[in-house]
Amino acid sequence: MALMYIWFTGYQIKAKLVKSAPLKKYIPTFTKLKGDLSYPKFAHNLVYLTSSRNPARVEHEVVASILDKRPKRADVYWFVNVQVVDAPYAAYYTVQDFDTDHVVRVQLKLGFRVEQDINVFLHQIAKDLISKGKLAQQKRQYTAKPGRSLGDFCFVIIQDELSTEADLTNWQRTIMRSKLFIKRFTTSPENWFGLEYSDVQIENVPLYLSNKKMIKIRERE
Repeated sequence: MALMYIWFTGYQIKAKLVKSAPLKKYIPTFTKLKGDLSYPKFAHNLVYLTSSRNPARVEHEVVASILDKRPKRADVYWFVNVQVVDAPYAAYYTVQDFDTDHVVRVQLKLGFRVEQDINVFLHQIAKDLISKGKLAQQKRQYTAKPGRSLGDFCFVIIQDELSTEADLTNWQRTIMRSKLFIKRFTTSPENWFGLEYSDVQIENVPLYLSNKKMIKIRERE
């Protein structure tokens, strides 16, 4: 019961801390970055796993990972959310492409007895979209598998770290620290989402509230 309380309460606290961003607002920037040859290509298909179920939004940290760090140029930007449903063997998806061929928001709905092999499912979805003309054909110049019809996939998983700047009560901070401690002993994101043999990058980001008053440091005269 204590573990369940910590996990559920921690989820509620995180929901208040995490900011979301409208994907449509950043599509022109993604389009410009996609064609900017001054940056090396990060991946053909750059995939972010998002906890947001709103098909029009993702976490702000996801957008920041693409643009604010070393800009990640890709042919297709994927934003994937996984939802577990009551039907034990359900496996279906919905797609929103924002009238582009390079920004794709995928909602996967999987039954609780279905393995979450995200890499396998995403390859199937990509082939379906290409066959329907919604994505451009992808070709690999070098491959050990002749006839391979898809480019490479790179999965980015963003993990939360509790920031000292987070505006939390002592009790909330204790709950969040306990939840993050418990996560160390759970299955890794790579194994949970069936990505143990895929190209995966883990990025740690701090949890904080944007409206907290920050101290401004000044040079001493």
